[in-house]
Amino acid sequence: MVRRKRSRELPSADVTTPPLVPVVVPRGVSRVARDDDAHALATRLLTPGRSWPVAVVTIASGQTEPFVDVDELADALQGLVEVVVMPTSDVSWVFSAAMPNQTQVYGGASRVYPIDHGWVVRPSVAPLRFAYSMRERQSATDLLIGDGMASAVAAGLYAPRSSSTQRRAAGEVLGVLGPRALIRLDDGSPASLWEELTGYDVPLDRLVRAGQPLSGTVDPETRRLVLDAPEPARWPDRYEVGAVVLAEVVAAEPALLTLRPVYGIDCDLDRAAVTGNDNDRLDALFAPGDVVVARVVGVERPALSLLDVDDDDQPVDPPAILAAGPPWLLIPAVPQIVPLEAAEDAPPPDDADQPASPTTQPVESTPVPTTAEIAPSPVPRSPTPLDLRAGKAFAPPTPSPVAATPRVDEPVGPAVRDLSLSLQTAQARIKHLERELATASGAEHEARQMREHSRALERRLEVSEAERKAFRVKYRDADRARQRLEHDSAQDPVEVDTRAWFETTEDALRFSVTAVWAARVPAGEKSRWPLRDWSIGPAFDESLEALGPVSWRKLAEVVCDVVIGDPQRLRALDHHELRLAESGGAPPVTREDGSTCFRVALQRNSPSARRLHYWRRGDYVELSRVVLHDDLAP
Repeated sequence: MVRRKRSRELPSADVTTPPLVPVVVPRGVSRVARDDDAHALATRLLTPGRSWPVAVVTIASGQTEPFVDVDELADALQGLVEVVVMPTSDVSWVFSAAMPNQTQVYGGASRVYPIDHGWVVRPSVAPLRFAYSMRERQSATDLLIGDGMASAVAAGLYAPRSSSTQRRAAGEVLGVLGPRALIRLDDGSPASLWEELTGYDVPLDRLVRAGQPLSGTVDPETRRLVLDAPEPARWPDRYEVGAVVLAEVVAAEPALLTLRPVYGIDCDLDRAAVTGNDNDRLDALFAPGDVVVARVVGVERPALSLLDVDDDDQPVDPPAILAAGPPWLLIPAVPQIVPLEAAEDAPPPDDADQPASPTTQPVESTPVPTTAEIAPSPVPRSPTPLDLRAGKAFAPPTPSPVAATPRVDEPVGPAVRDLSLSLQTAQARIKHLERELATASGAEHEARQMREHSRALERRLEVSEAERKAFRVKYRDADRARQRLEHDSAQDPVEVDTRAWFETTEDALRFSVTAVWAARVPAGEKSRWPLRDWSIGPAFDESLEALGPVSWRKLAEVVCDVVIGDPQRLRALDHHELRLAESGGAPPVTREDGSTCFRVALQRNSPSARRLHYWRRGDYVELSRVVLHDDLAP
């Protein structure tokens, strides 16, 4: 089943319908200074019907200003997102006590609260951004700008409207820096392209590249370029039946996999088109965002299969989303597994830019409780310094059983779950220690130690995620190998060496080549790719001693590709004329009968890789020899 994806579209510049009630977002930076202000802010965030996103930036304990560049934040998001600054003090505790668990912000962290209240039950929708020193200032600011712009787009606040100041413009991409691209317009003036405003939910470096021409409208005040509306998705001509292509995993369910080979076109694959094991869960083998290699099995109604793909199959170049842009997908690299010891031994970021409190005294570090020691908190809110001064007893805040479950869209292994719980435990301990600053001597020193421990856990979690992705790839490769072994054990004539079944090598190979052609070329394509006449030369039998690790099936597949002359498959096999010399301008090797000698790969990326030499005259093919890579004799 094929589904055409609807791109996330921004209103075009000629849209003139204004909202019924204009939304006026407060500009500049406002500050929360009193308990009443903090409580009012929390109430406003939690009240449905809010018209604009709010970015809350907190000041780290012991500091007078936030590490985040709030002036840059307010300037970039002016008219779109309200920016509020709050100190870490009694004010922030009042705010935190009024907010739902895991949605608070304090201690130097920041968060953009969208107008959609999904963040109340899923805090990950509004991610926390951290800046513990001036070195993290720019990265945290950039992340918040991206969060704010995405929230403004989702709220419908970023909607360019035609006006006397806006104008059509065209230019060239000078470079891509993370989520921003610098544009030089045709008149020489600068502009920028924002990843959040392109209308495409892909990273910017998969959409544009240096030297690419772009066109759209430019706001003279912000100098942001808004791209023209996207063209409807089109299936590339080179994505023919049998072609090997790249595809991005969009969704994975236990028995259904959704792949996106072309941006805007999705293909659904059932389990039978992915694996030969009926017990495999596709959501355990794949995750959204994975890039896989697939074979095209349908064009009129685009369809893919992951079954008939070999390790050395080279995918055709993916199309670009925009004209002259980069390929929208890249060949996936196998994740490198870093030993956990390396992650644990990695030094934590230096907090030298963050001065310690003059009252800090060395204290013995409090051990981090294990997940087995966590019990649900009996209190519905977090303690404030006022509560602590009054002598009220509060247990350290701990995640509830629901909140402690990692929020992921795929099955999570025990190791990753344990790390996630340990990380949340450490973060909960940090919150508790920071709240003790008002009454406990030395708590700031211990909080810093716990923050470093939390960072170490974050690094371990990243390593575990990389390991999990690597093991998924490894399992998928092993599953393909298992399928081949199962076919061999079933004595499939396409798989086994059939030379013992016939008196001559030519008869055995002809049988296997015909079986490959029958199995690989769909019924509706056989008239387009017929199996033409071919034969073997006098030196071919003897040369088969050089096959080495190349299987009889692989030889039959390559011969089939050569005989039917499918350019897509031949291009993936490094197919070219054999020349009289290694220089590119040397003439090809020919015979008196007018045949030209060609060379095609049986192996790739291995020592002494095997090649097949053959003669072609028109549609007629004669197999010459199987040779090693350095053997250039016809």
